[in-house]
Amino acid sequence: MDRDDYFAQTCTAITVPASRTLSAEERRLMTDSARRFFDGLRWVMVNLDTLIKAGQKKRPLCVIWAAELRAEYGIELSAERIRKYHDKWLEVGEKALINKSLCGKAPEKKSLPPAIVDQFWALYLDMKDKASEAAAWRALMAKLVKGEKLNGGITWQSLFFSLHPAADLPAACPWNHHNPPPGWSQSNFAAQPKPSDVVKALALRGMGAAKAVLARQAGVRMEWSSLRIGECYMIDDHDVDFRCIVEGQLVRLRLIVLIEVRSRRVMAYVVRPRLKDEDGTERSISRRDVQHLVAGWLHKYGLPRDYPAYFHCENAAAAITTDFEMILHRVTDGRLIIDRTALYSGVCQMASFRQSGGTPTGKAPIESKFRLFDIELAHVRGATGRNYIHKPEEHQGRLNAASALIKRARALSPMDQSDLAQLTQQGDVKMPFPSLWEAHQEIHLAIQRMDARTWHKMEGFLEVAEFRTDPQGTTFYPLHEALFEQQSKDTQELIKEFLTYPDSLQNRMLSWGRVRAESSAECWLRLLKGVSFVKVSDAGLAELLLDSITAEWPGTGAIRLDIAGDKIEFKGRLEDVLPKTKLRFRFNQDAPSAVWVQDLAGRPLGTLNREDRAHYHDADALKDRAAFKAAELARGIQEVRRYELSSPDAIAALQDNLNTAALMTAFEGPHAAPVPVATIHSETSEALVKEMEGRTLPPAKKETAAARYLRRNKQA
Repeated sequence: MDRDDYFAQTCTAITVPASRTLSAEERRLMTDSARRFFDGLRWVMVNLDTLIKAGQKKRPLCVIWAAELRAEYGIELSAERIRKYHDKWLEVGEKALINKSLCGKAPEKKSLPPAIVDQFWALYLDMKDKASEAAAWRALMAKLVKGEKLNGGITWQSLFFSLHPAADLPAACPWNHHNPPPGWSQSNFAAQPKPSDVVKALALRGMGAAKAVLARQAGVRMEWSSLRIGECYMIDDHDVDFRCIVEGQLVRLRLIVLIEVRSRRVMAYVVRPRLKDEDGTERSISRRDVQHLVAGWLHKYGLPRDYPAYFHCENAAAAITTDFEMILHRVTDGRLIIDRTALYSGVCQMASFRQSGGTPTGKAPIESKFRLFDIELAHVRGATGRNYIHKPEEHQGRLNAASALIKRARALSPMDQSDLAQLTQQGDVKMPFPSLWEAHQEIHLAIQRMDARTWHKMEGFLEVAEFRTDPQGTTFYPLHEALFEQQSKDTQELIKEFLTYPDSLQNRMLSWGRVRAESSAECWLRLLKGVSFVKVSDAGLAELLLDSITAEWPGTGAIRLDIAGDKIEFKGRLEDVLPKTKLRFRFNQDAPSAVWVQDLAGRPLGTLNREDRAHYHDADALKDRAAFKAAELARGIQEVRRYELSSPDAIAALQDNLNTAALMTAFEGPHAAPVPVATIHSETSEALVKEMEGRTLPPAKKETAAARYLRRNKQA
């Protein structure tokens, strides 16, 4: 029996209800290809339905009719697809058989006034972190329904007249969220041109997110793995995420960290607490701390001899001043180039807002280092962040308890305070927050753990396979030729012996091991081979440590300088210096007994000595000065005694109880420092040091009657 006879016997008359059929107008709107697809699929659906009602199985019939559709109409559809079309056809009728992809593009949506579109996106951006297109559309529709005037002077009355010019104006707005005006649907608003990614990031997430978008668009992302060792350094400040007890205050510590970018290694850091004076002024990190940190780092580690180094800093706290930048350039012979991270100043000014600070995208390596640093210190007592040990609500209770304990300790006798300090040092008594000495220890250990970290995915680091000699052993041996020389002699002998084993034994020992990444300390030592470093001379170090002020020389033999908030006068003679000439005055801010004068090129011009103007008739001023010195001396003795009682090694390790500049020590091992092959000599620095050594101090003043009277009364 042929195909036509088979269908003639099995198929009966076809009758389809009119409610499930397409109208003539709907068929006319279809393209020729869409109409052919519809006719072929409709022929299959009707005959398939007839045979199913006759008792035949649906899935085998779909296979047969897929072949028939291909033979009659040239349409390729799988049997499973035909089965799904049949289910949909039974549910909704012939509309399910229309192939919309063959019907051409849908008619364009009605355009919206540009002012209304701008208002819609303004509402969207104004929602910040709660922003959503649906919420912005509902807010706009609410304004329309309430009768408010939208951008462009549009109200629901004017919109109704534009849509229905001949109709009567209704008493209330005929539209709402469920029945919007024609063309004002949510999908139509969402299809309008959107704000740029930079605008959305700036309005919704802030300046940092906008800078990150700009960094991707401008292509400023650096390939850090292409750097040479010692070619790029970064410095930044960071607030430590826990509190400690310093001078009876519960304060947070502020950190300045200097890293080498290629190896991500911490080269130096400074810690200073956020202490408050009696007048409420908060003292913390200053640019002078940055200056001293950079000076110590350059004298200890030095810079590459054969290529320049770039130093990235901000224009905020951890910044290099313009005067110090000029001194650095001269002392390092141009090897250190300062590069500030305000990368988008031009773009920000064009966008009608200004940015004077740095950007996290310009210092990505050190910003990610701070995130890891907070994780490493999450276990410390007094941590302010949330972790598995402390709950957020515990912090305020710790503050209250610690404040009460400090008040009670201050009320004790000196002997009891000494006993309490010894018990605290031994660990028998623990405060809710660590002491400054404990905080320094925790920070130092955290930085060591960060430099030794091997579980990371940073770019430019080796992948190291390690083996174990015992499946239960705790020692892993790295099997990489670049790290071989960093191992101890016993480890090197064991690795050599491992290479002589049969392949089966080697594979077994490797299966007991692991694959890890190279640590920052290992990367530092590996890349340091064959690279020569030069350091600044002792004279250069002395010049880098001096503070400086650039001012005009009045030509009168004396000048008043603002040093640490005090106006101090210095006197002396400068040969061949004209009045109104800009000079650089160098001094030690901690003991400004004299200033050494340089021109802007660095040449020394002379020395000026400090002149105190307390007149010998001013007994009150002399009394105040004597009382101040006595109080400072008593406070210093008390601090030294407290440290000696709390920790015998505290004075040697923390020479300044408020500031610790912890440069990594140059010992053999993970933190080994390069051995400079030469020294950078600066003629101007050496001349300045000679001027400092050869200066003459003013003669000692005779003791006045008032001072002698105060001294005798104090002794009595």
